[in-house]
Amino acid sequence: MKQRMKAFLSVILAVVLAAAFCTGSSAQAADSAGKEGALTGADWMRGIADDAPLYTINIPGTHDSAMAHCLNGTGNYVRMFGIPIVNSAEYACTQELTIPAQLEAGIRFFDLRFSPKAGYLRLCHGDLEDVEAVNEALFYVNMLHPALVLADLLGAPLVDLDTEFYAYEDAACTVESTFDTALAQMKAFLEAHPSEMLILKLKRENGEQEAYLKLLQPQIERLKAEVNPATGKPYLYTQGESGMYTEMPTLGTVRGQLVLLCPDAEALGCGDNLEMYNGTGMEQYMGMYFNFHNHWDVEAQQKAEEVRAYI
Repeated sequence: MKQRMKAFLSVILAVVLAAAFCTGSSAQAADSAGKEGALTGADWMRGIADDAPLYTINIPGTHDSAMAHCLNGTGNYVRMFGIPIVNSAEYACTQELTIPAQLEAGIRFFDLRFSPKAGYLRLCHGDLEDVEAVNEALFYVNMLHPALVLADLLGAPLVDLDTEFYAYEDAACTVESTFDTALAQMKAFLEAHPSEMLILKLKRENGEQEAYLKLLQPQIERLKAEVNPATGKPYLYTQGESGMYTEMPTLGTVRGQLVLLCPDAEALGCGDNLEMYNGTGMEQYMGMYFNFHNHWDVEAQQKAEEVRAYI
């Protein structure tokens, strides 16, 4: 199993867009918000001034945000002769809260991974292609002994390994999590809480890139056209005629909207991309440079210590 199995438990990705809230006008906004009612996890951005640029706000986010419940092709286990020996779901379940619960808790950055293999965009984690070489080797090992050949024919091979996990809305894994379900949840939240905004990091995890973009493009176009009735603005934030992001907006500009962070931004004709490789560094997004911490290939305790030190 891949080395990163050790790391993805229930860890919040530290996406640090600068270091502090605006002072001055932000403090006045907080005072005003206090008069209107106490801020909660569901509407904490209400306490920040409209003129605060996004890079001045610490925005909490989650890694592989949809993976509170998941299921793979071997019932979430690595199996030997059909017998479960390792709970491989521990590798893929990265969250304890579903997307709606995360929204209510205050999460505003969502890392969504997709597979287009079913003909629609399923939320997922892992990639079966990563273990193709292992499965191929196991196939030939199974041919070395008649007992192994028989076990394979009976559907209980020596080792059954699957690292392609799909997200579900419920613990029983009966309702699939898709881009449609995630968008419906996020749009409903932004309608109910128009003071908030969400950053979406979209990425193809499994399947073919061409199929992925063919399914994603119509979704993006619909988000550009559909209007949030609570704000009168499209659900997806765009800039200028091209839709590409070149300047950092203020919070007031994007309230009630989705802001796109996507490696395929140019292909989609909307958004921008902040490349966050494994480790710590500095990259550009919306014309500005940001520090980031994305060291995922470590034990959870080390991850927590590094995040604390980084902040």
